[in-house]
Amino acid sequence: MSESLRALVVILFLSIIFFKFVRPAAYSISGVENFTRRRNLWFALTIAAFLTPNFWVYTLFFIFLLAYARRHESNTPALFFFLLFALPMATILIPGYGIVQYVFALNHARILELFILLPAFFFLRQQNSTLPFGRTWPDKVFAAYLLFDIVLSLRGNS
Repeated sequence: MSESLRALVVILFLSIIFFKFVRPAAYSISGVENFTRRRNLWFALTIAAFLTPNFWVYTLFFIFLLAYARRHESNTPALFFFLLFALPMATILIPGYGIVQYVFALNHARILELFILLPAFFFLRQQNSTLPFGRTWPDKVFAAYLLFDIVLSLRGNS
């Protein structure tokens, strides 16, 4: 048995024990259906990450599962944080053109952000009861931080 399959067996064994241990508390917090769906999604993503031969195949499978889970999810941030630590942050660089070495670094967290948090942002933006981004002081501080982070990343990367 290869090292990756042995690691998968150990991870699945420990995960089963963990999910059985936290089941009563999770049922009382999020409900049976939500916990069961998130747990099964966690197992599917972990198994897919170990068994798919290519990062892009895994990414397509991941996006398909996220699209299904998002339609049935009542608490989008909970889904994001539940799946955030399902896998390590292995990164693939999307190459650029000309003088740009790479355009984008894609990893597990970034896929979650793009396909869970970004649609939730656009949905909330369309709601009349939600303040537009930039109206509150924390929004302005967050925007300043993002700008500062972009400037710092441009300094070291091309």
